[in-house]
Amino acid sequence: NNGIACVTIDHAGNVWVCYDWQGYGVSMYDGSVWTSYTATDGLADDDVNDIAVDAEGDIWVGTYGSGVSEFDGTTWTFLSAADPDNNGNAMIPYGTGIVIDFGASGLWFYDGTNWSQFSALTTDFMWVYGNNLFVGDFGAAGVWQFDGTNWIQLSISDPDNNGNAFVDVNLVN
Repeated sequence: NNGIACVTIDHAGNVWVCYDWQGYGVSMYDGSVWTSYTATDGLADDDVNDIAVDAEGDIWVGTYGSGVSEFDGTTWTFLSAADPDNNGNAMIPYGTGIVIDFGASGLWFYDGTNWSQFSALTTDFMWVYGNNLFVGDFGAAGVWQFDGTNWIQLSISDPDNNGNAFVDVNLVN
């Protein structure tokens, strides 16, 4: 399929692929066999936007308009969020849970039991370094760092005057 949206590798070394707006669900490659999962198998929806692996090895899948699904290796569990659109745009494990970007509703944190709005920010990318979560928006919001307590907007410069941003991040772990 030419519409691959994301690829990740789980703790067992399996490769997981999701197909951007293609309606094919997700596929897992174990090194010899491809296995596909769709709504028929319990996935929230076949239109998948992102996939992530948490600290326990569970697979998280964000869908367009149908929320997120969690796979524990045996069963898919549908998790409806407080977001009215239920668009799981991007996700990343953080701390004791997972952060999910629900678009216009911002970032939400799921701790395994409860949902809470984490920030009104939306994101084009997220990454974790140590205990720091970084959220980037190619629009007006810029790049933000969450240090476990506070959100800090990072300094961005355009040294080549061509719109290529460089972020000044000084981390000590």
